[in-house]
Formats: sequence, structure tokens, C-alpha cells
Amino acid sequence: LNLNAANDIQIVVTDVLGKVVYNVPQQQLGKGVYEYAIPTSNYTNGFYNVSVTIGSETATKRLSVVK
Repeated sequence: LNLNAANDIQIVVTDVLGKVVYNVPQQQLGKGVYEYAIPTSNYTNGFYNVSVTIGSETATKRLSVVK
């Protein structure tokens, strides 16, 4: 994440059925660059949705897990 200004962020990973499998609760972060590692070792093969909310904007990307 690259924040140009301090903002609230939240990260949520859901499976294809919409069940939350990972969650970084909403938190305030200052300006800067941040990295998050999503622990996928316990996930089954398949697709997951990763939603990142910064302030009032949300972006969702698909994550594929193959073991």
C-alpha cells in the first residue's frame, strides 16, 4: 500500500462463497508505503477475493491459490 496521506485502511479476504477467511481490522496508518503478507498456507486450492479499503474507496482483486 502506498498512502499519500494518513488514512483508515482495512483488508478482507473472502472465499468464493463470501466467507471471510482473513481480516486486517480497520486501522489508521500514516503517510508511507506498507506491505502485508496474506498467510495462504491453510487455504485450499481455489480463488479468493482480496478487498482493500482505503478511506471510503475499495478495490478488489482475485487471488489464486495453487499448491
